[in-house]
Amino acid sequence: VQTSARERSPFASGMTAVFDRVEIHSFNRSFPSEREVSRPARILVFAIFCQTVQMFMSYDGGALPASLDTLQGLTGKGMTQVEIGILNAMDKVGMVAAAGPWGWALNKFPAKGMMMGGLFINAFCTAIFGFIYWSTPLMYLVKFLMGATQGLQ
Repeated sequence: VQTSARERSPFASGMTAVFDRVEIHSFNRSFPSEREVSRPARILVFAIFCQTVQMFMSYDGGALPASLDTLQGLTGKGMTQVEIGILNAMDKVGMVAAAGPWGWALNKFPAKGMMMGGLFINAFCTAIFGFIYWSTPLMYLVKFLMGATQGLQ
């Protein structure tokens, strides 16, 4: 008498019994299948939401060093090398400081709303940063908030 591997292993037979009771087609049907969404539409969504958002999120990292000469002239008093270094590091400090709270919040609240809120706050802080050249402490705070929202992304 030959027995199959399924019959010989009690673990395997128990697991297949569990899987036999699961209806494979009972998963969430509210999302369209790949056949319903055209390939160009999926590429467009990828380009907009994955690449463009990342481009805007990374913009402030390169914009600050590129605009330091202008920033120095606008502040009137100029910034020391230490102040410039702190300003460049504040977004990284914000990312590290906010990583834990964001992890907790993502477990408690809907991720989609958190991401949208984070992007909105980041865009707002980026816009505000362009107008607060007269206050170094406010520039530090806004850069910190920009990094804190980027920690969510």
